[in-house]
Amino acid sequence: MESWSLVSLSTAAEAPPEVAKDLLEAYKIGKEAYQTFQQQCLQEDAPSTQFHAKMIKKKLKTFSDMRKKPRSNGCAKEVVLKADRRLFGQMVIIAESRKLQMSDVLAHPLGPLP
Repeated sequence: MESWSLVSLSTAAEAPPEVAKDLLEAYKIGKEAYQTFQQQCLQEDAPSTQFHAKMIKKKLKTFSDMRKKPRSNGCAKEVVLKADRRLFGQMVIIAESRKLQMSDVLAHPLGPLP
């Protein structure tokens, strides 16, 4: 049986277990948050929470959390390269028009540096 892992398209980095868990459960966690909001603000005759009250943000880990490094004393500047979505789109269109395998196309880095 094959084991599946979550991989970032822009960096080809595999997600660690805590990031993968949050990504896979994001829909369920959001649905639970909505149900809590619905019960507290919409269904009660005298709501326990006002409709416009500040909501508590769910701090789920994503692929961008994998890039974050501990901050130093402020001397070194950290440069984060972001994938160019236009380049990604062009690669997909070229791969489809030339009938290439997507796994071969996505094996190459998308950024300006390898």
